[in-house]
Amino acid sequence: MKNIKVHAIVLALIIIAEMIGNVSFKIGVGTIVLLPMLYALIMGIFMAPKFLKVVNQKDMLDASSLGRRCLKFWRLLRL
Repeated sequence: MKNIKVHAIVLALIIIAEMIGNVSFKIGVGTIVLLPMLYALIMGIFMAPKFLKVVNQKDMLDASSLGRRCLKFWRLLRL
């Protein structure tokens, strides 16, 4: 684990998002469903240095490199 702070924040965001769960509401004929991944994404955006300053720029760079590695691994699994 390269940066334990980033892992802890992500784990907390995922737990909170899963506790909220799916939210659906009807609009006319269709139904809009908001999934927990959307909540985690929005909460993660607000953790950035421009808003709540929970993470600094170094933490964000570490998280982006971890994200790239995960995507590369996922692509390899799909082949």
